Amino acid sequence: MPARRPLVRLERAIVVALLFSFALLAQPVQFFLYEAGLLLLITATVVQIAVGNVPEDSGMRGVLRGLALTVAIFGGLVLVGILLVPSLMRLGR
Repeated sequence: MPARRPLVRLERAIVVALLFSFALLAQPVQFFLYEAGLLLLITATVVQIAVGNVPEDSGMRGVLRGLALTVAIFGGLVLVGILLVPSLMRLGR
């Protein structure tokens, strides 16, 4: 159970970040706070996907490895999407 302890703290921090991001998105006062909330929501979601898929017996090294893999996969998908846009635009003409 000691290896799970850092993951529990990290998951709690992610939940707090998600709740805070929702509060920033819901506030009607400043658009800058809305943008910060959206960025925090996206970041916390990606980190939660990585942490949620790490086995329970992994330590922080496993979390960091999972996070790096998740960021690489998301980055690859974004890159493929960016590279496909010109081709898809030509198809639509």
